[in-house]
Amino acid sequence: MSRRLTLALLIVALFLGQSANTVLLEETATLSETSARNVDVRISEILVSASSEDYNGTDWNNDGDIGSMSDQFIELWNAGTESVDVSDWLLDDIAGGGAAPCRLAWNTTIEADGYIVIFRASSRIELDYWDGDTATISDSAGNLVDSLSFPGEDSFWDTSYLKGADGVVSKVSPPTPGWGDGATHAFAQNMVRCYGLNDNVHSDAYVLKGRIVPMTGEADVINNGHVLVKDGMIEAVWENDVPSDIQLTNVPVIETNGTIYPGLLDLHNHLHYNQAPLWDMTPHLSENNRNAWGGYNNRYEWKNHPDYSEQVTKPKMLVHSGPYWNMESQAMKYIEMKSLVGGATAAQGGPSNPDD
Repeated sequence: MSRRLTLALLIVALFLGQSANTVLLEETATLSETSARNVDVRISEILVSASSEDYNGTDWNNDGDIGSMSDQFIELWNAGTESVDVSDWLLDDIAGGGAAPCRLAWNTTIEADGYIVIFRASSRIELDYWDGDTATISDSAGNLVDSLSFPGEDSFWDTSYLKGADGVVSKVSPPTPGWGDGATHAFAQNMVRCYGLNDNVHSDAYVLKGRIVPMTGEADVINNGHVLVKDGMIEAVWENDVPSDIQLTNVPVIETNGTIYPGLLDLHNHLHYNQAPLWDMTPHLSENNRNAWGGYNNRYEWKNHPDYSEQVTKPKMLVHSGPYWNMESQAMKYIEMKSLVGGATAAQGGPSNPDD
């Protein structure tokens, strides 16, 4: 097993309604503010509840997807007198929980008294309506610059939280993503991208102890194995004696009493069908013939769905089969990459014949 391999371990048996401009609250940061910042960039507006197309919602970021999944946004305002380069700054929600943070795109500058707006479709930051949340902006070194909080079950549809120059947070409708007082636009202005980071990587180091199966052959199984993980990466693998170049002072050793595999193992799949999105269907059985959960009773019923051939079998045959596009090898490369992105490092169930 190579060093510095991205960690993907499967461990068996291891349990490791308000009116416009209504004054709402006085903003108080729950995180430690930067002690001596020389810029004045603030979170000036956030939209939590964006109506869907069915309720006449606005496609604020003009991406064709209307609703909170795409149109939640966080707006930044440069309250200073000089432009500020915010490239690589960190945007996040509540510290220690919620969504993963994201870094603002390179060459992102906010002009003096200017605004930029970041949408959930880009940042992947979900603002929590039910429990409340906190939007935060930190500089590239991770120093908190500003924050804006809101309580749970408080935000009304298409009404954003607006923080004024005095720090007072009000509600405003309609939202004003990317512009200030006196302006009106059909869509957001000054949109920028924010690239999501992983926040599920363990920092520091630990050792997992158990039976290690590297998937290279039965003879390579390490029954009394150790895996050193440092900052989310596999640093070393050994059997009994600790290698001389490994320092384990204050490094916890976790006895898994189980088997450690190099990733998620997909033991049964029909991979060649995975070129297409998930089949969006409703069981064709009558309500009385469905199971207790509203679905099928066994594996044979769903293949009799009237749309199965047109939406599942024929699209696969069109791409894979020789008489048609004959692109099976190209399609399988794409399908295998999808599996890798999902965390699988081994899969069983590739095509064996044109009718499979």
